[in-house]
Amino acid sequence: MHKLLIVDDEEYVRNGLKKRFSWQEFGFQVIGTCNNGQEALDFVRTNQTHVVLTDIKMPGMGGLELAAQIHQLFPEIHIILLSAYNDFKFAQEAIKLGVKGYLLKPVEEDEVKELFASISKSLRLAARPNYIPPAPADLSSYNSMEKQCITRAKQFVEEHIESKITLQEVARELHFTATYFSIFFKKETNQNFIDYVTEVKIKKAMQLLQYSDFLVKDIAYKVGYDDYSYFCKIFRKYVGTTPLDYRTNRMK
Repeated sequence: MHKLLIVDDEEYVRNGLKKRFSWQEFGFQVIGTCNNGQEALDFVRTNQTHVVLTDIKMPGMGGLELAAQIHQLFPEIHIILLSAYNDFKFAQEAIKLGVKGYLLKPVEEDEVKELFASISKSLRLAARPNYIPPAPADLSSYNSMEKQCITRAKQFVEEHIESKITLQEVARELHFTATYFSIFFKKETNQNFIDYVTEVKIKKAMQLLQYSDFLVKDIAYKVGYDDYSYFCKIFRKYVGTTPLDYRTNRMK
C-alpha cells in the first residue's frame, strides 16, 4: 500500500477526505492527517510518505510553500494540491512546475480515482529494481515558481499603487508566509519587498509630477500616502529633492 498524508486546516475536510473515499481500492493507505504545512513537514520527516494531498490556503505554511519544502527535502514524494475555485488558476500553474496534480473542491470521486490511479502506477514503476527515473522536467522548478510569484507580486503592487501595500498582504495573496515570501523576493530581486514598493510608488509620483497637473498633495494620495509630510520625506530620500522642486525643475 502506498502511504498518503492529508493536509487541510479544516477538520471536517480532513475527516471527510479520509472517510469518504475507498483509498485501499486505489492502492493507498491514509497514514495521517495534519492541519497545516509545518505540521505536515514535520510528519514526513519521520514517517515514510509517498503522497501528500494538501490544501493551498492554510494559516502559517500554506500548500505551495509546503510543496516547495518537500520538493527540496524529499523529491520522491508526490504532491497533490487541493484547491478552492479562486485558487484554480494558481494550482494549474503549480502543476506545470512539478506538482503532480490538483483536486478542485468539492472533490469528485471520479477525479480522485483517475488521479490516484495514475500516481499509483508511477509509484509501482518507481519501485521496480531496474527502473530508470525520467529526467526531471526542471530541477529548479520551484525556483521557477518563485519567479512567477515575483511577477505576480509586482503586478499586485502596480494594480494597488493607490493603497498601502504590506508584505503580509501580498504574501497572503500568493499563499505564502510573510517570512518565506520576504526571503525569496530578496533572493530573486536583491531588494527588500517594502523598498521595492516604495521605489515603485516614488517613480509613479515622479511621472505624475512631470506629466500631470495634479496638486502634489493629491499625487501623494494617488500613490498611497495619506501623510503628505511623510511622502515628501520619502520622496526627498529617493530623489534628492522635494516633490515641488522636482516638478519645477522638470518644467524649466
